Amino acid sequence: MKMRLVDPAKTQQAVAVLRDLGKEQIYSVAETGDISLPGDGGSSILADVVRRLDAAGIQLAELGLTPTNPGRCLSGPITGHAAENTVEAAPVKK
Repeated sequence: MKMRLVDPAKTQQAVAVLRDLGKEQIYSVAETGDISLPGDGGSSILADVVRRLDAAGIQLAELGLTPTNPGRCLSGPITGHAAENTVEAAPVKK
């Protein structure tokens, strides 16, 4: 799961609020407010994250689940950049 906070200054506070959800595997970038943690529990964890951050007065700019296999992801939910096309098309038989 990846998220971005509206106010990057609240990154450490958000990490503290979400620590037990991330099983101590939370990664954050304080300068941008980006936070990622394991999305175990699927979409049900999204509601829990939103409730906890809302109760702490922390607003989200972005929130989403990331695929279990990042190689299959077509675009980054945090960056918004499209993935580069690394698969070459097969030649067309005539």
